Amino acid sequence: CNYKINKVTIYPFGGITETETLINSPLKKDFFVFNGGFIFQLALFFLILVFYKNNLISNSFYNLFIKYNKFIFLFNLIPIIPLDGYLILNNLLNNVLSYYKSLQISFVISIISLCLFLYFYKENYVIIGFLVYNSIIYLKNIKIFYKRFILERYLYDLTFDKIKYFNEINLHKLTRDCFCYFKNDNSYTSEKKLLNKKFDNIRSFW
Repeated sequence: CNYKINKVTIYPFGGITETETLINSPLKKDFFVFNGGFIFQLALFFLILVFYKNNLISNSFYNLFIKYNKFIFLFNLIPIIPLDGYLILNNLLNNVLSYYKSLQISFVISIISLCLFLYFYKENYVIIGFLVYNSIIYLKNIKIFYKRFILERYLYDLTFDKIKYFNEINLHKLTRDCFCYFKNDNSYTSEKKLLNKKFDNIRSFW
């Protein structure tokens, strides 16, 4: 998908890939990338299954692999920051809601899921510490994510296939994969004009 990879961090229960891309990248492309881990886990499962059926690996190795493969697969499905399940949830929400609203709702779902995980698996101190730490960092940066989102819409000439119209001027309603128009008196003003006015005023101030 031509995403630049900045860093890959490996943990005992999986890994995190940090990419350099726009928040306003196509949702379909992001969805494919976010499912990459699950696709790899399934491919690896079928590969090991073929080895096992052809007696190329032992029964104990096969059973151990199935145990860990299933754990990693199911663990990453949980919609908790920064797991793949959370990224997929946020991606799906962005298809129907504004970016700002998707950030809020997906974060609340993540916290609820984290609390449930803490309740049922409170003995997993390392994993819990990892999830709590990432949730705190995410919360501190959530406003920055939104500011970066609208700044990208201002700086880049993005192209989208869809157009959305709103009956009030509210930049919190800006939606990914859509070019937005906001009603101003009896006519509609493009998001580009509103963003130009917003950021040009900041530039002139400095």
